[in-house]
Amino acid sequence: MKHAPAIVLVSLLLCSQSTGCRLVMDIPEGSDATCGNGARETGEQCDGEDLGGATCATAGFLAGVLSCDAGCTWNTDLCFNAEPCGDGLIGLSEDCDGTNLDGQTCLSLGWHGGTLACTGDCAWNLASCELAGRCGDGILQEAHGETCDGADLSGQTCQGLGFHGGALACTTGCTLDLTSCEAAGRCGDDVIQATHGETCDGMNLGGQTCTGMGYYGGTLACAAGCTLNLASCVAAGRCGDGTIQLEESCDGANLDGQTCSSLGYYGGTLACATDCTLLLAPCVAAGRCGDGVLQSANGEQCDGANLDGQTCNDLGYCGGTLACKATCTFLTTGCSNDMCK
Repeated sequence: MKHAPAIVLVSLLLCSQSTGCRLVMDIPEGSDATCGNGARETGEQCDGEDLGGATCATAGFLAGVLSCDAGCTWNTDLCFNAEPCGDGLIGLSEDCDGTNLDGQTCLSLGWHGGTLACTGDCAWNLASCELAGRCGDGILQEAHGETCDGADLSGQTCQGLGFHGGALACTTGCTLDLTSCEAAGRCGDDVIQATHGETCDGMNLGGQTCTGMGYYGGTLACAAGCTLNLASCVAAGRCGDGTIQLEESCDGANLDGQTCSSLGYYGGTLACATDCTLLLAPCVAAGRCGDGVLQSANGEQCDGANLDGQTCNDLGYCGGTLACKATCTFLTTGCSNDMCK
């Protein structure tokens, strides 16, 4: 019985100081493998793009790019155990390599401008970027949208921005941090801060109205300085403004030209009460015709039912009923002399 000839595979490991070691496999004559068909077969380490899942790392190197040579064996020329600066490839410990900047620019690294470059040691050359500045360099650059940078707040304070207090700060994005300011409040935040002189804030009037403040009408509003705007209320008037409204008979010193005498009293000083009604007590004390009190010193013969004890007979009539006129003089039409006949 004849046996098929044995297939003997001969492999050669080639090593150099620059590229490391590379395994070269000879494909024996009579093998079924077809090198170059793009499919890795028995006897082949690889074929075209088919590396069988191998990488530089699985081949014993630190990193790099493994490929397949024309003999269907691994090509480790681009694999390396160190990261050679200057090969145009960015290694694990490299920022860049030559003109290969990994797509980065000064702007993408956070600077406001400049031209990014690479040093001979494969590290960033930021000299041009640094000239343009960046958020976080402690230099305020308003032209690039910074409103602050670190401790540089451009002279701003919470109070200068209209807040009642707080400590202004700067965010990592170089914009003003108003957190502490807002905690202290400001005119315009719709919160009434009476300790800072606010009597209202925006639509917040503290429950006040024109009528609630003693005015006869009007619409209360809040001024820009967070104080009540009473203009509409004042236009409607109130007791105490010195102007006599329809609801009032006087207002303060304004008695509408009235005096005790003009009201029919014999004297006294007319005044105005706090509710804008006439204070007649001094007038009443002086008396008037019609008060039922006979005041002969003021020419009264009688006052209402008070006839001072007089009768028709006392006035020379034979009889009848004496009365009193509204002018506090005797009304004798009820007296008669018929009884004398």
